[in-house]
Amino acid sequence: MGNIISRRYRYGASFIDAASGVRFEGHHPNERPDLWRLYLHEAEGRYRNFGFEGKLHLRELEEGTGVSLFFLGFDPSGKAVAGVRCHGPLESSHQAFLMQEMGRLLK
Repeated sequence: MGNIISRRYRYGASFIDAASGVRFEGHHPNERPDLWRLYLHEAEGRYRNFGFEGKLHLRELEEGTGVSLFFLGFDPSGKAVAGVRCHGPLESSHQAFLMQEMGRLLK
């Protein structure tokens, strides 16, 4: 049996968080390269604020290779205020760096 791809999720889907009014959109980097560049630009600034710009590996991420999905959150005025990227599938837990990155940000 070959790979089965679920069609329940559609790239470009969005929802609005009722408490904050932030609209979250999910995309693939190849589907929305304009928003992917915006995500990278904003992420670079956030990483730089904490002195971690080298951890972003921006040059490797620009093509979106290995990123299966990314989310951007926009405030009611349309400004990007949140974002997260999803890599995968991962072959083992050592490929996941989120906990290490978040741990450094919270110190």
